[in-house]
Amino acid sequence: GLTFARRRDTPKGGTVLRRVLLPFAAILALAGAVAAQDADRCSDDRAEPTLRAEACTRLVRTGKYRGHDLAAVLNNRGIAYRRLNDLTRAHNDYTEAVRVDPQYDKPFYNRALLWSARNNPAQALEDYGRAIKVNPRFADALNNRGLLWHAKGDLERAIADYDEAI
Repeated sequence: GLTFARRRDTPKGGTVLRRVLLPFAAILALAGAVAAQDADRCSDDRAEPTLRAEACTRLVRTGKYRGHDLAAVLNNRGIAYRRLNDLTRAHNDYTEAVRVDPQYDKPFYNRALLWSARNNPAQALEDYGRAIKVNPRFADALNNRGLLWHAKGDLERAIADYDEAI
């Protein structure tokens, strides 16, 4: 077999390579653990909203998220902002999420909730409709849209949405 000669002329404390790479590896491992913790917190509906929004923001800033994954992070941050009553930031995140992934139903739904809270039923109906177009089995969106139709006096459409939601 092959044998390797041991270097005897290494500086005190090990080779330069070991002194540089080990701390670097430790930093990478720590960064990976922090990123994993941020990902967990960002996706946790029970997380404290300020901490959740901060975790999601750090994930966005990494630049590693694209497409649906980025849309999910933005949607989650929007939920945190909504819980903090920062409706403008929530709206901006939902809007960016649907721009990034127009086939993702949740940000349409969440933006519709904001439109309803802002007493804008026409926009809410539109976004519930978009969520339902992406996911025809989205029971909460169907139910909420049915409630809006009912409030407008359109019982036929309301009942149709309620039936689909069941």
